[in-house]
Amino acid sequence: MKGLEFDLMQPPYFQLEEILDWIINTQLNDGGTDEWGLTIQSIDLLLNALLHGKIKAFASLDASPVQEIAPCTWTEFEITPKRGQRGGSIADYVVHSAKSYRQAALRDLSQPSPDRVPGAAGPEQGYHRVMSELSFLDQAVAKAFPAGKTKKKMLPKGMYAKALHELDDGKYFNDCGSLELVEIRDKVLDHFKKKGLRVRPDAAYQGLLRHYKKAENL
Repeated sequence: MKGLEFDLMQPPYFQLEEILDWIINTQLNDGGTDEWGLTIQSIDLLLNALLHGKIKAFASLDASPVQEIAPCTWTEFEITPKRGQRGGSIADYVVHSAKSYRQAALRDLSQPSPDRVPGAAGPEQGYHRVMSELSFLDQAVAKAFPAGKTKKKMLPKGMYAKALHELDDGKYFNDCGSLELVEIRDKVLDHFKKKGLRVRPDAAYQGLLRHYKKAENL
């Protein structure tokens, strides 16, 4: 396999789906629990760690540049999994405030909420504050949620595994074949773009690197 080196100028990050997958595989015994139940448990563990400052998140808040998110911010934010259009597996996550705000109170328009809120001229459309592009330093993830707590094997799954499974009939799921990792990354980024997902190239590179390292250990 070619091109599997970390970029020394950029620390490796976990995306939201990756850290939830990590928590499920290292902290939870499934005990027959389905994917939805395990995901809800992993979200609860992550939010508790974020609230108590055991791990830090970096994200775009209300369309701002990516920044470190203060622990107190998580007192009003929730992480909600979303199933695909026809049910089945979890397809995405929504991270927004439980409370709704007036449009004028936000720097940028965020996600419309189903609530009506008091306005200067009477009730008006409410908006949730929204977080996007969440990432977590991988060393902090390993410290907050150490591997080895359960006997469950770390299988290669998650957003990158799904993308590789769908690309070219899964040709590059276990290794890069004759391609460089950056070429696989570009294929995956194009696949994400078609699905409306925005992932930074460096984050995709590192996510694919972790996927292939897990595949090698099976």
